[in-house]
Amino acid sequence: MKRIIVVMAGLLLLAALAFSPSGPALFAAQSNQQASGTPTPAPEAEATATPVAEEDAAAAAADESEAEPTLADLSARIETLEATVAELHAAHEAAHAATYDDVNSVNVAIYLLDAAGMHELETRLVSEGEILPGDSGQVGQIARVLSTVAWPEELAADATALQEMLANLSAALADDDLETVQPLSTEAHVAYHVFSHNAQMWIAEASAAEMAAAPGQSNRVNTALYLLDGAGLHGIAERLSEDEEILPGDSGQVGQVARLLSTVDWPEELTADAAALHETLVDLAAALADDDLETATALADAAHDAQHDFSHAAQAWLSAGAMDAHHDDMSHDDMDHSDMDHEDTDHGDMDHSDTENQDEAPAEHTHDG
Repeated sequence: MKRIIVVMAGLLLLAALAFSPSGPALFAAQSNQQASGTPTPAPEAEATATPVAEEDAAAAAADESEAEPTLADLSARIETLEATVAELHAAHEAAHAATYDDVNSVNVAIYLLDAAGMHELETRLVSEGEILPGDSGQVGQIARVLSTVAWPEELAADATALQEMLANLSAALADDDLETVQPLSTEAHVAYHVFSHNAQMWIAEASAAEMAAAPGQSNRVNTALYLLDGAGLHGIAERLSEDEEILPGDSGQVGQVARLLSTVDWPEELTADAAALHETLVDLAAALADDDLETATALADAAHDAQHDFSHAAQAWLSAGAMDAHHDDMSHDDMDHSDMDHEDTDHGDMDHSDTENQDEAPAEHTHDG
């Protein structure tokens, strides 16, 4: 009985599958799956791009698009960097460049210090043991000169030390304290030589560089002219020509005058003559140092004549500048005076006009009457 029921159920199932639209296909698929023993994979859904993947792709594309710099590109970059460095260096140099006033102040102080006779003073004090009445004041003047200069950083400490030595020496000279004076004079003399040498080196370097403009040109010109007129070029030329004698200090003295001319911002009218005189003095100093009497004599005459002409031209320039300043002041005063006169005239005219009107009114009134 059971077997009959199972057979009938199977027949009914086959009949249902046969009459179903998808029955044969489903039946065949199931039959194939059972035959192969491997499940049929489901169709895969399309992959969707994530934001992280898009960013990575964009970065990769950017890296690929950026080409490596060529040799020409690198050279151009180097040139740009070098130009920038040069500009920064030039700006730094300009900011720290010495002005004409800085260099000229140092130069004038050294000129006066070299002319102060420190060597002769020490020789007399140590060798002869003699203090003269004016010694203290002379040394005090040198100390005061050093105290009024804005020394560059390279010279400031030595300038202060030398100034203190000279102040102590001046005080000892004033007290006639020979025992204290003698070692102090030797110490100051040695320190002066070292300081003068270092200052001259600084002046040479600063003068070789481009110096910045500064107020006080007239004062620099006048100071240089004053020292130039007292430099003794006439005496040197006369001695060389008549006595045919070169003294040991001649070369240094002339070299000081030449250096003096090199630290002044001469006006345009004097620049060429100042340069020519400077060159003549430099050649004269060299000839004197070489004991070349023939060359030195001719150059001394030329320098002496040129100095006279230059001094005359510089004095004319200074006088013209003073007159211009005086005229500017006078013009200002005249303008004020003219304005005052104009105001007074206007006021007087106004009063006069009022008076005339007042006179006319009574006359007309009398005429009418």
